[in-house]
Amino acid sequence: MVRWQAFCLLFCLHYLSFNLIIMRLKDCGFGCNINGVNIGCIMYADDIILLSATVDGLQKMCNVCYTAASELKLIFNCTKTACILFGPTYRVQISDMSLGMSSTAVEVSK
Repeated sequence: MVRWQAFCLLFCLHYLSFNLIIMRLKDCGFGCNINGVNIGCIMYADDIILLSATVDGLQKMCNVCYTAASELKLIFNCTKTACILFGPTYRVQISDMSLGMSSTAVEVSK
């Protein structure tokens, strides 16, 4: 019974922490607008995909995630973080994408 209660508690804490990140992303107003619906992130388990029409918007979304995670004492793993470009401007050179205030650069794939 104790294991089940611990699992439920961890699940609730996980949900609340990622809900805070999602709400902060929603409030910042960046993301992709599809038929009037703002889709800024997709989440599965502990993974998050940020969607943005502009590089500047994506960087601001990264900063929002970093700030919210810092408040929750969570750390993003920069070695598992990547930026993927596609569409008409996929040849744009991005060299200064970073996750929050850290100096760790985000890998850019095309």
